[in-house]
Amino acid sequence: MPRKKAKEKRLICHLHDDIIEECDFLLETFEEFKTKVTHIKQLAEDAKERGQAMEDRLYDYKRAIEGLGFTRDIK
Repeated sequence: MPRKKAKEKRLICHLHDDIIEECDFLLETFEEFKTKVTHIKQLAEDAKERGQAMEDRLYDYKRAIEGLGFTRDIK
């Protein structure tokens, strides 16, 4: 059976530096992701608030029109 090639010999402190760099990258990426999700959530909350206001206005319009005697003819 052929022998496996030995891995590149590196100092343990260099390995730790690589691990730390990878962790920093992941933390930065996570922070960016968290920022974007927070922004999307705020947009959804704003859209919900505006949609509820629109529904309230439409309900008021409907009541006003029906108050004038108009009826809805659903076929």
